[in-house]
Amino acid sequence: QADALAPAGKRIRDERRQVVDRIVSCGTDADEERLGTSLPQMRRHLGLPADPAQAEAALAAFRASGYWTSTGAAFTLFLWGLADLVDRPVVVLHRDTATESVVDP
Repeated sequence: QADALAPAGKRIRDERRQVVDRIVSCGTDADEERLGTSLPQMRRHLGLPADPAQAEAALAAFRASGYWTSTGAAFTLFLWGLADLVDRPVVVLHRDTATESVVDP
Protein backbone atom coordinates (compact mmCIF):
# COMPACT_ATOMS: atom_id res chain seq x y z
CA GLN A 1 0.00 0.00 0.00
CA ALA A 2 2.80 2.45 0.86
CA ASP A 3 4.39 1.86 -2.55
CA ALA A 4 1.10 2.72 -4.24
CA LEU A 5 0.98 6.07 -2.42
CA ALA A 6 4.59 7.01 -3.17
CA PRO A 7 3.84 8.89 -6.46
CA ALA A 8 1.15 10.98 -4.77
CA GLY A 9 3.46 11.77 -1.87
CA LYS A 10 6.19 12.90 -4.25
CA ARG A 11 3.71 15.08 -6.16
CA ILE A 12 2.54 16.70 -2.93
CA ARG A 13 6.13 17.40 -1.83
CA ASP A 14 6.95 18.83 -5.27
CA GLU A 15 3.85 21.04 -5.25
CA ARG A 16 4.57 22.35 -1.76
CA ARG A 17 8.10 23.27 -2.88
CA GLN A 18 6.72 24.98 -5.99
CA VAL A 19 4.24 26.99 -3.92
CA VAL A 20 6.88 28.26 -1.51
CA ASP A 21 9.37 28.92 -4.32
CA ARG A 22 6.77 31.00 -6.11
CA ILE A 23 5.51 33.06 -3.19
CA VAL A 24 9.01 33.90 -1.94
CA SER A 25 10.15 34.95 -5.42
CA CYS A 26 10.07 38.41 -6.94
CA GLY A 27 7.52 37.13 -9.48
CA THR A 28 7.23 38.13 -13.10
CA ASP A 29 5.71 41.02 -15.02
CA ALA A 30 2.86 38.66 -15.98
CA ASP A 31 2.23 37.94 -12.28
CA GLU A 32 2.10 41.64 -11.52
CA GLU A 33 -0.29 42.32 -14.38
CA ARG A 34 -2.59 39.44 -13.39
CA LEU A 35 -2.49 40.15 -9.64
CA GLY A 36 -2.39 43.92 -9.81
CA THR A 37 0.60 43.87 -7.47
CA SER A 38 4.01 42.25 -7.18
CA LEU A 39 4.68 39.24 -4.98
CA PRO A 40 7.04 41.27 -2.72
CA GLN A 41 4.31 43.93 -2.33
CA MET A 42 1.75 41.21 -1.58
CA ARG A 43 4.02 39.77 1.13
CA ARG A 44 4.62 43.22 2.61
CA HIS A 45 0.85 43.93 2.61
CA LEU A 46 0.32 40.73 4.61
CA GLY A 47 3.06 41.65 7.07
CA LEU A 48 5.63 39.22 5.70
CA PRO A 49 9.12 40.18 4.53
CA ALA A 50 9.33 41.57 0.99
CA ASP A 51 12.93 40.36 0.78
CA PRO A 52 12.99 36.86 -0.81
CA ALA A 53 15.57 35.41 1.62
CA GLN A 54 13.65 36.64 4.67
CA ALA A 55 10.36 35.44 3.14
CA GLU A 56 11.92 32.02 2.62
CA ALA A 57 12.77 31.83 6.31
CA ALA A 58 9.21 32.81 7.25
CA LEU A 59 7.64 30.22 4.94
CA ALA A 60 10.20 27.39 5.00
CA ALA A 61 8.13 25.15 7.28
CA PHE A 62 5.39 24.97 4.64
CA ARG A 63 7.74 22.96 2.41
CA ALA A 64 7.24 19.94 4.70
CA SER A 65 4.42 17.53 3.91
CA GLY A 66 1.76 17.61 6.57
CA TYR A 67 2.60 21.10 7.82
CA TRP A 68 -0.73 22.94 8.04
CA THR A 69 -0.16 25.06 11.11
CA SER A 70 -1.98 28.35 10.81
CA THR A 71 0.68 30.98 11.23
CA GLY A 72 -1.39 33.96 10.23
CA ALA A 73 -0.26 35.69 7.08
CA ALA A 74 2.19 32.92 6.13
CA PHE A 75 -0.64 30.37 6.19
CA THR A 76 -2.90 32.71 4.18
CA LEU A 77 -0.22 33.26 1.56
CA PHE A 78 0.56 29.54 1.37
CA LEU A 79 -3.11 28.74 0.73
CA TRP A 80 -3.25 31.44 -1.95
CA GLY A 81 -0.11 30.02 -3.57
CA LEU A 82 -1.54 26.50 -3.50
CA ALA A 83 -4.80 27.66 -5.10
CA ASP A 84 -2.83 29.60 -7.71
CA LEU A 85 -0.66 26.56 -8.49
CA VAL A 86 -3.64 24.28 -9.07
CA ASP A 87 -5.58 27.09 -10.75
CA ARG A 88 -8.53 26.97 -8.37
CA PRO A 89 -10.31 29.82 -6.60
CA VAL A 90 -9.85 30.14 -2.88
CA VAL A 91 -11.32 32.14 -0.04
CA VAL A 92 -9.23 32.40 3.09
CA LEU A 93 -11.06 33.42 6.24
CA HIS A 94 -9.10 35.41 8.78
CA ARG A 95 -9.86 34.86 12.45
CA ASP A 96 -9.43 37.89 14.69
CA THR A 97 -7.90 36.36 17.81
CA ALA A 98 -8.72 39.41 19.92
CA THR A 99 -12.46 39.09 19.32
CA GLU A 100 -12.50 35.38 18.37
CA SER A 101 -14.51 36.26 15.28
CA VAL A 102 -14.02 35.71 11.58
CA VAL A 103 -13.21 38.76 9.50
CA ASP A 104 -15.08 39.00 6.19
CA PRO A 105 -12.91 37.80 3.29
